[in-house]
Amino acid sequence: MIRTVSVFPLLFCGPLYAHEGVLFLSGSQTLLLEIVLGVFIVLLLIAYRKIYLKRLHLQLQRSIEKEREQNLLYTKQTIQHSRLVQMGQMLNMIAHQWRQPLSAISATANNIQLQLLMEQENKKALLREVDLINKYAKHLSQTINDFRNFFKTDKQEEEVRLQEILDDTLDIVKPLFAAKKITLIKRFDADPVILTFANEIKQVLLNLLKNAEEILEERNIEEKKITVALQESRQEVVLSVEDNGGGIGERHLNYIFDPYFSTKKGKDGTGLGLYMSKLIMEDHCKGRIKASNSAEGALFSLHLPKARLVL
Repeated sequence: MIRTVSVFPLLFCGPLYAHEGVLFLSGSQTLLLEIVLGVFIVLLLIAYRKIYLKRLHLQLQRSIEKEREQNLLYTKQTIQHSRLVQMGQMLNMIAHQWRQPLSAISATANNIQLQLLMEQENKKALLREVDLINKYAKHLSQTINDFRNFFKTDKQEEEVRLQEILDDTLDIVKPLFAAKKITLIKRFDADPVILTFANEIKQVLLNLLKNAEEILEERNIEEKKITVALQESRQEVVLSVEDNGGGIGERHLNYIFDPYFSTKKGKDGTGLGLYMSKLIMEDHCKGRIKASNSAEGALFSLHLPKARLVL
């Protein structure tokens, strides 16, 4: 015999059925119970997840704090090493910059010696040669100041004619180029005045000219030629240095401005010259430097925005 029992427990809204002392749930009550149990399990999982994530967050914070302390300790331990490395890099850069003026001084002194030995000395000519030596020495001194100020942010820009920068730079390399029978060609199609760091532009140009001279010597080019050009377009001013040394290998073009990357043979290639030039152009002069191949050889171009022009 089946009888109904009217009870109203918290979880059920309908009657329970009893048969021989055993309670039975109706279909809707069974579904409701399953839903309630499902919700309870979900809430339990959510609570567990929150607790787990909180514990995980605390562990992560401890790990981050520990890692931060280790990084601070590592930083303190490597400060001295970093300073020594920077000093070494700076010395390499200075050596790279000094090589060209020192060679020019040597070539000029040899010219004076030759004139004296041949008893063909001309007072005006000798004075001109001595003046060149003084000019090169002044450049060496200025290079030291430039490198000392290289990482300063309070340097002052100056208004300068780009042709004047080019002429001053070419005066430094002319004796060396003449001694090595390198033909220097100038193509100046503009004469803009620009607001920039003149001595740093000279450093970049000297790097490019020195690289061109070295590649011509290394590859034994018979009719050595270097062309320096100055052009002006709507958006920018372009200074370029081009040689007839056969160009840069295609696989090297993407890495040519990386630090310590060099294609030079022997011990003279430090891989810092072009890297330093890129830093100067982009960080200091707000321009850019590009490397490509022309019909005859390598072509390096310095691009300065028209916004830097003095009208």
